[in-house]
Amino acid sequence: MQIIGVDYVPVTARTESSFGTETIEVAIALDTTGSMEPGNKLVDAKKAASDLVDTLFGPSGVNPRVKVALVPFHYYVNIGTAYKNASWLTGAADVSVSYAAGCYDTYPNAIYGTPIVHSYLDDGVPKTWTETPVISYGTPVPSCWPAGSYTNSWGGVVGSRNYPADLQADVSVGNPVPAVMGAAYPAPLMRLSNDPAQIKAQINALSPSGETFIAPGLLWGWRVLSPNLPFADGAPYNGNVKKILILMTDGANTVSPSFPNHDNSDPVKAHDSGDATSADRLTADTCANIKAPAVGITVYTIAFQVTDTSIRNILQSCASTPANYYNATSNAAMLSAFAQIANSLMALSLSK
Repeated sequence: MQIIGVDYVPVTARTESSFGTETIEVAIALDTTGSMEPGNKLVDAKKAASDLVDTLFGPSGVNPRVKVALVPFHYYVNIGTAYKNASWLTGAADVSVSYAAGCYDTYPNAIYGTPIVHSYLDDGVPKTWTETPVISYGTPVPSCWPAGSYTNSWGGVVGSRNYPADLQADVSVGNPVPAVMGAAYPAPLMRLSNDPAQIKAQINALSPSGETFIAPGLLWGWRVLSPNLPFADGAPYNGNVKKILILMTDGANTVSPSFPNHDNSDPVKAHDSGDATSADRLTADTCANIKAPAVGITVYTIAFQVTDTSIRNILQSCASTPANYYNATSNAAMLSAFAQIANSLMALSLSK
């Protein structure tokens, strides 16, 4: 295990690579869950990812040997609405919903008591909400609405295919990705790009929300690197192009899939009922498939202030080598981890 807890020292050594002039393809799977909000964690994570992009593309912002993709995740991944009619996606069609006329009572003259503060966990982070109890409702006043309809449109969020289909990246008409309606949206992913300004703009727009399910971040990190559908942007799995997946997360899985939705919340790590153990297993199995010889993606993992031992062990095993795992116990250590990864990838992309 590699412990990162000191300031980054630039590495100046360069190594030769067997990849010659071929491109390196890098996917950054970045945790944007609610627990990334306190302590400027996401602010610094965005800086670390942007700095990595700057390092890879160099001062000129031009490096034809590098392509980078971004996969933000919480308990879902958002692929963007451009794929609404894709043959490999199912369940994304608009749904027209009709409703009948009706009324409900309002209580404008209600008398309220002393507010009560309740505690709960949001992605493992303790938070509170305030309830103001009603002492007397008073006379009800009806509020009514006419019959009508609305259209429920897909917002880009995707769920999981039934186990074990979602342990593999490839999709097809016969084995499509399920769209999920009405889920909270993380920022949409960005496919492989050679435009550092566009990549950094996408990184800088990220904001924290939601619970944690790491497996979809890994899976879509694999998919943006894949030469096959859904995107088919990646070079073939023939070893001529080095494929890199960098996963950064700050916490344990707090939800697991009910297939296709990701709505089972762990009772200890979240605030409902569910099974984090199955989410851990899916995370580990997805990572194992990404590293399989037929795929050959090199995985770096950064455990960012992770206190959960089980997920730290999973992240350590997920990394392609012990040196590719970083236990970053502070914001500075996380920045250092990204810098060291960037430096090693830069040496690879510049090798002759």
